[in-house]
Amino acid sequence: MSAGPILSQLWCSFWAQLVKLPQYLSQLFCGLLHRGQSGHGSRGPLSSTSAERAKELLFSPDELIPGGQLHKSTPYPLTPQQVENSIETFIASINKSAICALASRHNGGKSCRIIDQRNGSFNICFFVLFDAEDVKWVVRIPIEPVISNTWAKVVSEVTTIKYIKSKTTIPCPDVYGYGHEDTLIEGVSTPFMLMECLHGQQLSTRAVLHATETQRRNLYIDLIDTLAQLRQLEFPAAGSLIPKSESLDNESDPIIGPLLSMTVNEFERQRAMPQATEVYTSMKDFIDLHSHILSETFQLPVQELEYRQAKMEIFALNSIAKEIRTCSELQEPSHLFVLAHPDLRCGNILVDDDFHILGIIDWEFTHTVPRQLLLPPPWITGHDPDTLLVITGVPRHQILQEFSRVLQEMHEASNGWTLLWQDWGFQQGIHLQVEGPLLRLSPVSQILRHPSSLMDVYYSSIFQRIFGSATCKDVVINDFFEDQENRELAMRVELQMQRSGRYTDHLKSRGLFIADERSQQLQDVLTNLQILMQARQEGLEKKGKNSISSR
Repeated sequence: MSAGPILSQLWCSFWAQLVKLPQYLSQLFCGLLHRGQSGHGSRGPLSSTSAERAKELLFSPDELIPGGQLHKSTPYPLTPQQVENSIETFIASINKSAICALASRHNGGKSCRIIDQRNGSFNICFFVLFDAEDVKWVVRIPIEPVISNTWAKVVSEVTTIKYIKSKTTIPCPDVYGYGHEDTLIEGVSTPFMLMECLHGQQLSTRAVLHATETQRRNLYIDLIDTLAQLRQLEFPAAGSLIPKSESLDNESDPIIGPLLSMTVNEFERQRAMPQATEVYTSMKDFIDLHSHILSETFQLPVQELEYRQAKMEIFALNSIAKEIRTCSELQEPSHLFVLAHPDLRCGNILVDDDFHILGIIDWEFTHTVPRQLLLPPPWITGHDPDTLLVITGVPRHQILQEFSRVLQEMHEASNGWTLLWQDWGFQQGIHLQVEGPLLRLSPVSQILRHPSSLMDVYYSSIFQRIFGSATCKDVVINDFFEDQENRELAMRVELQMQRSGRYTDHLKSRGLFIADERSQQLQDVLTNLQILMQARQEGLEKKGKNSISSR
């Protein structure tokens, strides 16, 4: 075939994808990315009498104080800019020369130098190179302004990594040392970890979607094997691993301590108040904790909350509560708990060129969960908000199909593989059915463990399963709040709008208000694309008319 027809086909394929882009971005803009214009025909603000009645229904009198805050001891949450400033201040306070001195002290006095520096959500990592050995270490320091209990987190992570390395073949980094150091930050005893720098390239969602079928199969096999080995690490309760004593020498026999999790940590940071946790011996107690955090998270005020957005949030929260009550897997009296990596996103997986897994990192906040909640990562099941932004490469649903095919073919490879095959409904042939445990539990689990994903995951998955993918959510939501049976929830929307208004005024009065540029940027992109497509369509129509007239 000549180059001309091939280029023509590629051009047509490109335009076919581009034609779908405005609609896709419109869906994102109208809900999946948390912003949009108020729905027409929506109920207006309630009367002051109704608003007062809503306060009586939702909160006791001593919970409400002037100024809009729910609890006298609960301050307004810090703005993202304030959080970012505190992180930058903390990182700037670290003595770089002390980093190399610390690493050298733990490696026989050998000299080293910093070759890279990166920070994630909870840690600042300094990569040091021992030139004489050509060996890289990672000096990992928890970012104290965004972590509630840094030392407990470090101890639990070290205990967990050592336990996993003693019980499995999962490729985790070696831990060379940990403790407190007085020289890293002047006047402060700072927790730290010294770890092996694993080799491999960091996986990404885009890389997975554009990989070859063979590469993805290699990835699935290693990923399932990782989950299968974790599935076999069984415990009697949900919580975090801690050593039996202050020494970590006996890492093969830790005990379960109070739950440390990203969910709890983020909630504590946002509220600036501690959230009591414990060891949970039942599924119900574990789910109740996360349901409470989810509900409370969406009572925190946000700046310039739009009426449509508030209704969508309350509607989703109410629907999720019903999902939990009616999901049989979440109602089972489970007394079996297994260890689960809390953030098995692509970026925490290191692979070689063939996509074999060389390492899995970031085991902080790892804890045991009810057996039913050990699930494939959301980028496999299609419930990861990040994958919603990728419209090229392999379709998202194909990833789960390929992953499932590998497990189906190889479920007898080990006892752990067989347990996953049974837990996820493969034995009954319902693993890819929307009512099967895999697709039913995955979005609920994602939302409970990451409350900030509520809007993305609920409206791209659960809402469509309940109401249909072609259903207009504004119509459903407006009808819901017009129903007198849901009057109390409508009042809750009004309260949230009032809290948002007071919070926005609070930010403006203190010079903390920063306009949300994300929505405007999305709207500008969408408008420009629509103009482009309209011009393209007009050009095609004009070309067609000229072609007809020339005949």
